[in-house]
Amino acid sequence: MTNTYMGDILSAARQDLPWEALRDRNVLITGATGLIGSCVTELLLASPAGCHVIAAGRDRERAAKLFARH
Repeated sequence: MTNTYMGDILSAARQDLPWEALRDRNVLITGATGLIGSCVTELLLASPAGCHVIAAGRDRERAAKLFARH
């Protein structure tokens, strides 16, 4: 991932959104290794939401690479 992409994710996660609505919730992301699913997963993991993210995707190796830092 590029620094620009991660910068955008972190910027979006800092937005004044109702993150508290997700606190202590389980969130299932299907297609987490795809373009949109990976972006949503990264955003939730970087946000102050405090939710438990379950990321489902077809490619285990890609998922491990994408989300290794989490």
